[in-house]
Amino acid sequence: MVGDYRGPFPEPQAADRPYGRQPGVPGHREAVQQMAGLPAGSPTCPARRNGHGRLVSEPAGRATGSAVKLAFFSDLHAAADNLQALLALLGREGVGRVYNLGDAVGYSGDAERTFGLLRERGVVGVLGNHDLEALAKPDPAVTLRTADGREVGSDFGLSPASKAYIRGLPRRIVETCGGVRFGAGHGLVSSYAGAPLWENVTAANAAEFLAQVGVDLAFAGNAHEQYYVELAGGQARLVEVEREALLRLRPGRRYAICAGSAAAPSGDPPRPGFVIFEPEAMTVTFRRFETG
Repeated sequence: MVGDYRGPFPEPQAADRPYGRQPGVPGHREAVQQMAGLPAGSPTCPARRNGHGRLVSEPAGRATGSAVKLAFFSDLHAAADNLQALLALLGREGVGRVYNLGDAVGYSGDAERTFGLLRERGVVGVLGNHDLEALAKPDPAVTLRTADGREVGSDFGLSPASKAYIRGLPRRIVETCGGVRFGAGHGLVSSYAGAPLWENVTAANAAEFLAQVGVDLAFAGNAHEQYYVELAGGQARLVEVEREALLRLRPGRRYAICAGSAAAPSGDPPRPGFVIFEPEAMTVTFRRFETG
C-alpha cells in the first residue's frame, strides 16, 4: 500500500517503476522546514491580502497566506462554467488559496471569461502549453467558436489584459505554508527547437520534475488524470486515483501530485477534478466536482 487511506476512499492500484537511485532524505516536514529556514513546528504563515481582501501571490519561495487548505486544479481549457462552479465549492469549503496548474485556455470554450474569473479571484497560476500558444501570432485561417456561439480567432479572442496575465505567468512556483515548502508546474519542461515543451509527469521522470521545481513535494497538471508518484528508497511508484481518495504524505518520501483536469472528465465516475493540500495535516485529498 502506497498511501495511507481512510474512510470510504478506496485504495488505488499501484505499479512500481525504477528511476535513478536517489540519496536518502530526512522526514518531509522537517526537511522542508530546514530548506525554508523555519523552526520545527512553525505555525501557518501570516496572510497577505490585496485591497479587495483576496489572497494574492507571494514571490517564489516566500510564505503564502494563512489558509490551512490549498486547492490545485489544472487543464481548465476555458471551461468558464466549470471554473465558476469550482470556485464556489472551494469558497464554501473554506479554501483560502487556489492554484491553476496551467492550460486555462485551449479547445475554444470561453477563454476571456475564464481569465477574467482567474484575475478577479486572485488565483495563483503557472504557464501551460496552451496558454503559451494563445500568445502566438493569430492564424487567419483558423476560426474558433466560443461556448456562447461567437466566432473568434486562433488567439481565442483574448483581450490585451488576458494576454498580459498569461505573459506574467511563471513556468513554476515555490511557496511555503504551514512550515511546508512545496512547488507547482504544468509538467516537466523540456525544449523542442528552442521552445518549451511540457511533458506529463511519470514514474520515470518524477525525480527530474521535482529537481526542476526544486522541492520534495510538487503539484502538476497536463495529463488530465489524477494520480501521484511516490519516490522512496531508489524506487518510484505511480498510483492512479480513480475515485475520491485521501493520501497521507509519509516522512522521508517525495511526491509529485497530478491534479487532473477541471474540464475534461476522467476517472470513475467521469467528473472533473482537483486536489486539496492541507500542509499542517500533511494530506492531499483527490476530489471530483459537479458542474451542473
